[in-house]
Amino acid sequence: RVFFDASKYHMAIRYLQRYSDVDLRVVHLVRDVRGATASLMRHIPKLTLEQATQHWIHGNRNVERQLAGMPRDRVTRIRYEDLCRQPERTLRHVFEFCGVDPNIELTINPDSPGCIIGNQMRLQGVAEIRLDERWRRSFSASQLRYIEGAAKELHTRYGYTSPREDRRSPNSNGRLDNSPQVSELPTP
Repeated sequence: RVFFDASKYHMAIRYLQRYSDVDLRVVHLVRDVRGATASLMRHIPKLTLEQATQHWIHGNRNVERQLAGMPRDRVTRIRYEDLCRQPERTLRHVFEFCGVDPNIELTINPDSPGCIIGNQMRLQGVAEIRLDERWRRSFSASQLRYIEGAAKELHTRYGYTSPREDRRSPNSNGRLDNSPQVSELPTP
């Protein structure tokens, strides 16, 4: 049996690793800092650009600190943009990583082996995964420079480029993503 938890709480990794007998595997889902910042600012209007950007930076650094203590073969990273552009390929990778038949059919039936529970969107008949790149129209050039400068280290490590360098081809090297392998992550 596989239980896939979409926790956004980085300490869950430590707790599950230390205090459970779960065969823990972690899928680190990252999103372009610009998209994450724009989304946070839409959902929490009182956040400033700086606060939303720092939220992304701190959140990912916290996850990386927890991942540093995990065996490398128990961690993978996928990018939101890759999931949206190539959902079947990305999900196949996640399923194989988790030891699940990559051809399993997903359903909302709780008695099915491929049941999806959790987010209420599952009950709304959402059948399409859409890439949200509203950030491309939301930020001024100076705002983009701030975001990219503040998050440059992680953003680059995760395989993202600036809009000027953006090739709009996230898988040009043939891998699932352009980010370095998890084994290349710095230790804290």
